[in-house]
Amino acid sequence: MKHPFQLILANKEGTLLFTSTKNVVQVFSTENGQLLAKWIDPIDTFHTLKKQQKEKIQALKEKTEGPVKIPKIPVPGKGAPPIFNYIRNMHLTKDESKLIVTTDSDKAVVILKLNFDNSDFESRIVVLSRQAFAKRPCAISIKEDDSRLIVADKFGDVYDVSLYKEFLTLEQQAPKKSILGHVSMLTNVIFAKNYIITSDRDEHIRVTQYPKTYIIERYLFGHSEFVSCLKLCPWNKDILVSAGGDDFINIWNWTTGDLLFHLDLKSYVQPLITDRHLAPLRFQNDEGNLAETNVSEILVHDNKLFVLVECTSSVLIFDFQSTDNLPLLYVIKTQSPIVHISIASNKLYVALEDYETNGLEIFDTDTFQPILEDISKAVFSNSTVEIQTIEEQYPLYHVAPLRKRGEH
Repeated sequence: MKHPFQLILANKEGTLLFTSTKNVVQVFSTENGQLLAKWIDPIDTFHTLKKQQKEKIQALKEKTEGPVKIPKIPVPGKGAPPIFNYIRNMHLTKDESKLIVTTDSDKAVVILKLNFDNSDFESRIVVLSRQAFAKRPCAISIKEDDSRLIVADKFGDVYDVSLYKEFLTLEQQAPKKSILGHVSMLTNVIFAKNYIITSDRDEHIRVTQYPKTYIIERYLFGHSEFVSCLKLCPWNKDILVSAGGDDFINIWNWTTGDLLFHLDLKSYVQPLITDRHLAPLRFQNDEGNLAETNVSEILVHDNKLFVLVECTSSVLIFDFQSTDNLPLLYVIKTQSPIVHISIASNKLYVALEDYETNGLEIFDTDTFQPILEDISKAVFSNSTVEIQTIEEQYPLYHVAPLRKRGEH
């Protein structure tokens, strides 16, 4: 059976669909569904642990005279949860010549050069740079001129990386210094003019000057749960859309700090809730019906706002012609829960939790009807990442664990 796509990303023209599944990037033609290129992350967890062991030995040698006791390489014990090494982020540069991914295997940002005209299939995706970080990267953003990459990690630090840097091995890389930090785990980061906008697990949205990142311009206060989604409006880059663990979406003028509109989702989300949204037993109410929903993706396209609530079989579409009111236009419904969405050239690409033939659907963003069904089936059929049982599946939904809970 096929493993569902975990991330999908269409290029601007909508001619290519980039997908990530486990530790594999695949690129498909949206004209015929053909697999055009593939890259498999060659680094495994053992490599990372070996590197950490080497660093510990060196540190001990510098502190200790005489023989050094070799530290063991840690391995999961019996009954320990499995370790999943997958691609957590995937972004195209503005000129679409490079694909930037982050890997769990060695906590790295990998810059991949794309050349689909190459007759050699194996050379269509080439590693230009692989830069490891101390903590796992959880969000990235590319500067408008494709010169810099901002990397946020799970411990709240943000790093500034050159996209023109020559390839360095993991051993050659010097330690990087963060340019700004949060006290909580970062969830998203975006470039906006000469600023960096960051969000974290503690409901904060922060606007920081760039490159003078020691100057905090302002905070945007209006969320009570984590903020995982940040999007700028293509037609007005002063407008920011934010969402996450709350049952609403906020529309901001981030340059002034004004909250322009508060879009309540409760009535729209209620019909989408299933047993998979019920809170864990120890956080349940007496009736056992407490549900928790999270916005896992928002897309802004052609004066419309597309909203994906995690682990639901629907995409909510709102009219975004003004910031005074965002009425519901349509609800796209699918047979299976939706894992991820991407949009390009008036087409909405939807990755589904399916294991046989319907792992991808394509919808027209004007009529909201399914289109190119033969292409979507061909793309999923040509995916090379397979599993034997459901137990082998990698996690598909990553937003819900961001919710903080009182332990006492």
